[in-house]
Amino acid sequence: MYKLENLDAKSDIGKALRKELITQINKRFEKIEHSHIVAIATLLDPRFKKAHFKIPIANSNVIQYVNKELKNIIDSDKQTTQRLRPDPSLITERNEDDGNDLWSYHKQVTSNHSNGIASIANSNSDMEPELRQYLNLPLVIIDENVLKVWETYKSVFPNLFKLAQKYFSTVASSVPSERLFSKAGNILTEKRNRISEKRISKLCFLQTITDEYWDI
Repeated sequence: MYKLENLDAKSDIGKALRKELITQINKRFEKIEHSHIVAIATLLDPRFKKAHFKIPIANSNVIQYVNKELKNIIDSDKQTTQRLRPDPSLITERNEDDGNDLWSYHKQVTSNHSNGIASIANSNSDMEPELRQYLNLPLVIIDENVLKVWETYKSVFPNLFKLAQKYFSTVASSVPSERLFSKAGNILTEKRNRISEKRISKLCFLQTITDEYWDI
């Protein structure tokens, strides 16, 4: 979106295309920050956290909700946290802006986010120390595997780790389930209509295994 808004279109067709793309993106994603699951998953992503939130109320709401869920987890399972010693190799590097780089805007936002981390995170006195400590950390490098990063955070943020597992497990596309239905349809045919539910489940699972594992 940032690229489109700052794109200097020369031709009339280019200008019309730019305008239409911006209109359609706004139509579909204007309220994306108010999407409950998307907002929480973004906040718990150590590559983004609050950096890309443009709507202050959406930012505040998601922090409050995560803080509330975190308190519920802590109340149900009392655990102690330890001070974090982050892996220096995961911290974002401030590279020079490249106009053709897909992540150039992210690098710019990251720089601004890093400068204002402490003041924003410390503004909420009711915030759980675990969440505050997490938000005070610098963003990690954009090409890091988020699940692996959270594995390194597991012992430091045990309760946030549980919350991250809950929201990162959500499949963002319906393609896997559609494939599963197609495979189930190929397995359960008219000639094999007496297969038990338990057996179908096992056969569907075996269908999901890639060829490389069949050579074990």
